[in-house]
Amino acid sequence: IPRQDVRKCLLKRLEPNTVQWGKKLVDVEDRGDDKGVRICMENKVGVRVYDEFDCLIAADGINSKVRSLTIGDSLSYLSIFLTLGLSHLDHQLVRERGFHTVDGYKSRLFTMPYAPGLTMWQLSYVLEEEEAKLLSTSGPERILQKALEVTKEWHKPVEDLLVSTQLPTIWGTPLYDRSAIPQRGKKGRIAGSCITFVGDAAHPMSPFKGQGANQALQDGPDLAKYLKEILTKKRKISKLMKRYEIEMMHRTAPKVLSSRQAAQTLHSQNALSHDRAFHGVSKQLNEKFLDKLRDDGPRAGAEDLDASLRDFLSKFRLSNKISAVE
Repeated sequence: IPRQDVRKCLLKRLEPNTVQWGKKLVDVEDRGDDKGVRICMENKVGVRVYDEFDCLIAADGINSKVRSLTIGDSLSYLSIFLTLGLSHLDHQLVRERGFHTVDGYKSRLFTMPYAPGLTMWQLSYVLEEEEAKLLSTSGPERILQKALEVTKEWHKPVEDLLVSTQLPTIWGTPLYDRSAIPQRGKKGRIAGSCITFVGDAAHPMSPFKGQGANQALQDGPDLAKYLKEILTKKRKISKLMKRYEIEMMHRTAPKVLSSRQAAQTLHSQNALSHDRAFHGVSKQLNEKFLDKLRDDGPRAGAEDLDASLRDFLSKFRLSNKISAVE
C-alpha cells in the first residue's frame, strides 16, 4: 500500500483541525518530574507561539527535531545511496510482479508493482557520504543519470525501466540509521521526562528488511495502550512512557541491527554467496545450481522467462537425479 494512502486513511480518522499545517518546531523545554513540556512553534511568516502540554510524542521522522533538541545523538551513515522512481515500462519482468538484482559488488535493484501501469523501482549502491549528500540535492535528472551509470550493461530491462521513469517521481537520499534511544536518566535524558518517540524518530533503519514502516505502525497501538492507563488509572506519564520505551526498544533494536546487516550484505560479494536458498533445489546443490545457471541458464531478456526457468529447473533436477544414481 503506498504510504501516502496510509497517511490519508489516518488523517480521515482525526477530528478537523487536529493537524496544524505550516508550522515548525523551534524549541522544546522538558521540565522533568512529570511537570510536562513547553514547546515553541514558528509559522511561515516567522511568528513564534509557545504552548504547554502534559506530554510530547515525537513522530517527526529520521531527522527528528525533538530528538536533536532533547537527546542530541547523531545518525550513522550506512555508506549507501538510495534512489527511487516510478516507471511506466511494460515488460514481462514487471507485469504484475517485480524482480531483484544484485551485482555482488556494491549495487542492488528491487522493483515491485505500484499502481496499474506503474512500477516502483529502488536502486541502492555504495557511495561516500559527502558525494551522497551532494547527489541528493542535485535534482532528478542528475540522480537518474547516476543510476544509469551504476547499472550500465546490466540485464534487460533495467535501462529501459529507468529511462521510462517519470522525472518528478525520482528522488534519492543517503541512508542512515541510529542506535536505540538512551534509557531515561542516562546520556542527558531526564528521568521524569514526559517526552517519548515513535517511528523513525525512535528507531530509523535501512529499508532492506522491510521493517521500518511495520515497526512504526506497531508503535502506535503499543503507546496508546499506556496512554490509556494515564487517563483511566491516573498513572504517572513518565513511568508509563518508560515502560513503553522498554517494550518498543526490545522489539525494534534487533530489527535495526538486522536491517543494518542486510544493507552490508546486499552491497557486497556476500549477496551472491552459495548459502542462498532456491525453491526446488536442495541446499547441497546450491553452488552447482548457480554455476549451471550462470553458464547455461535463461537470461532476463528471454521471450518467456517463466517457461524458460521451469524448463531449466526441470532439466537440472533430472540430470542431478541421474548423476546421483550413477
